[in-house]
Amino acid sequence: MQRTHKHNQSTQTHVIRIASYNVHSCLGLDGSTNLVRIAGIINNLDADIVALQEVASQLGVSNDTRQLNALAAETGLQAIAGPALIRPDSPCGTALLHRLPVLGSRHIDLSQPGREPRGALDVDLDLQGLTVRIVSTHLGLRAYERRVQCQQLLSVLAEGKANALTILTGDMNEWWPWSRILHEVNSCFDSTEPSAPATFPARFPVLALDRLWLKSQIARISDLRAKKTATTAVASDHLPLIADIVITHQATSTAHKLVN
Repeated sequence: MQRTHKHNQSTQTHVIRIASYNVHSCLGLDGSTNLVRIAGIINNLDADIVALQEVASQLGVSNDTRQLNALAAETGLQAIAGPALIRPDSPCGTALLHRLPVLGSRHIDLSQPGREPRGALDVDLDLQGLTVRIVSTHLGLRAYERRVQCQQLLSVLAEGKANALTILTGDMNEWWPWSRILHEVNSCFDSTEPSAPATFPARFPVLALDRLWLKSQIARISDLRAKKTATTAVASDHLPLIADIVITHQATSTAHKLVN
């Protein structure tokens, strides 16, 4: 859903869509592991960038391995694999599906002693000459490890390019609205974002576990919502989170482009 409009000879406005989705290894609440169902949901999101969490790289079934590759094939999007969360049943981790050129990617190790391995995927994408930096993560289950992980992420993000459009998103596993963790992250990002919608549990969402923050002098979030349908309510234990971002900047070209 990338759209670009020329207002005059020097200004352009882009609208891009970012999504974050914990796919729960494509295991639905109906007990069915259905990769095609998840791929259909991703296609219907019509997003330029989809941050994924809990993508299984091997399910132990000969005909159903490497979910990320299969999701990329089903959606026609490019894939970048992130750090894995090792589980007893299968390696599971973060990933990115996208339709923009890649400028660079990095893995951030957020693992804490005695806890499950955790990490973040840090990717620079090119939007017609603009750098879009997106960091996708899945934080730990304990509050103390999330505090350390957020401090690590904010430290890494502070080292980025000053003129980059920066997005932090993912399953933060933080549900208390007045938490110190969310306050610290909010203070480092733009404060004009809409309230985070509830995404968990998928059938009757009451907790805003999945989050998205934006930092940019030329962009704003015009809409932030959870995608609840009859299908998304059972396909995973989380609902997809969608953000439409409006970017206004000085054009480097006088061309008019519209991409659906």
